Amino acid sequence: MLLENKMFLNYESRFDVLNEKPSEIPVELTQAQAIEDLNQCVYLLETSCVSYIEQREKINFQERYNQVLEELKSRPTVRIEYFLMSLLGKLTDGIKDLHSSFSCEITENNQTRTFVRRFIPKTVVYFSSGYFIKKGKHFISTDNSSMMLDGEIPNQKTKIIEKSQLYFVPVLHNSKNLYKAAKFFTWSFPEEKDFLINGQTVNFSKQNFELESSWKSLQSKYRNSRTNYYFIMPDCSMPWDLQKQHYDILHENMNGIRTKKNLIIDNRWNCGGIPLHQLKFFCELFGYNSNIIDDFINRDIPRDEDILEGKCFLSNPIVQKEIEISEKSGDWKYKSRLLNFYKNELTQLQNGKTRWSDNEDPDGPHHHLGEKTSYKGRIILLVDARTASMGEQLYLTIKEDFGYKNIVLVGTNTCGCMSYGNPYQYYLKNSGITLCLSSRTEAFSSDNFAKEYLEGRGLIPDYWATTDVELEETLDCLCK
Repeated sequence: MLLENKMFLNYESRFDVLNEKPSEIPVELTQAQAIEDLNQCVYLLETSCVSYIEQREKINFQERYNQVLEELKSRPTVRIEYFLMSLLGKLTDGIKDLHSSFSCEITENNQTRTFVRRFIPKTVVYFSSGYFIKKGKHFISTDNSSMMLDGEIPNQKTKIIEKSQLYFVPVLHNSKNLYKAAKFFTWSFPEEKDFLINGQTVNFSKQNFELESSWKSLQSKYRNSRTNYYFIMPDCSMPWDLQKQHYDILHENMNGIRTKKNLIIDNRWNCGGIPLHQLKFFCELFGYNSNIIDDFINRDIPRDEDILEGKCFLSNPIVQKEIEISEKSGDWKYKSRLLNFYKNELTQLQNGKTRWSDNEDPDGPHHHLGEKTSYKGRIILLVDARTASMGEQLYLTIKEDFGYKNIVLVGTNTCGCMSYGNPYQYYLKNSGITLCLSSRTEAFSSDNFAKEYLEGRGLIPDYWATTDVELEETLDCLCK
């Protein structure tokens, strides 16, 4: 069923013609240019951004648009950075989608500045340098017994984290279960900062992993020890030949891996991507024939629409981007069929018309293993603030889709961009501002768990570790 764009259907079909990225960004816009870019921005939101489409009623978008339009009508000109950060930013402020953003680079007086306005800010966590023990409802410093503080212990269903709230996160130190004080912010301070809490000064700092040295240290200690196996999970940022080397090694060592007490998967700085090869690994680990994934990839497709990867939102701008990417991709079984499907959609999706594909959502096999699994050990998944998108979903895939509950999350909260994906870039005609808009929505569970709790905040670890030393100490405790 085709949906019609209520705002601009009758007079903005020209925005279906996408702009190229301009070579230069102007410093300011005339009133007419700004209003044209405003309307093009809204048109792209209406036709190409699923998070906006799902959440526009919650943020009272029409009122915001009217306010921005009236302000532009009162200005003969407007600076680009103000137009981007304050006016366009106002349109989408609070939409829970960390994948989507507005951005531009402005060069003035031989200086280049970058401006980025995300739909929601990412949560940044600061941790106390000292440790605390829990006594009743209170947390007492191990260094200063007179320092007694109150706070909450966050979990996966901590929905709203106020910046004024003090939290205490579980850590392993000297083989003891202790806590660190933590404060959650939507902006970033310097690496360290002192906070005055209940009249007492507490030093806080951000996570500080030196990944290269950390990877080497963990590989030397846990790579293939008697009871543990450590490896770095490949992601889409890694060249395919290197990914293949990783997966080939895992396949060759699978029989030995299944005997290990602890399987340590380093998922720090994993930005995600298509997880089919990760799923193949876990099918093999858990004792399923990995052909289940090959069958999924190479399945017979009765309808052209079933070629799409799950339920997709389709519009003229999105389809243009899909055609551009498909034409540049290598040959595969259904490439020509997919291109013909998209080109046909272009003729149907004119003048702001959009639709959802009506095929099922085959994100991959969903199996609950129960007692059938070939692997009986514990999975320790390492994460940090840069673990994003499918890199984050890996935890939910193992625990919920495969039903494997013996998994421990170690590190810091993850990035928190799990609810939406497949973003495409568009450019406004006069300002050259880049719109990065999510074209796909994900539903990891029936109650939209990721959208309600995780977007912007990320996963909450079972044990927090904010430095290389703390991480190794935590693993030593878990793996002894």
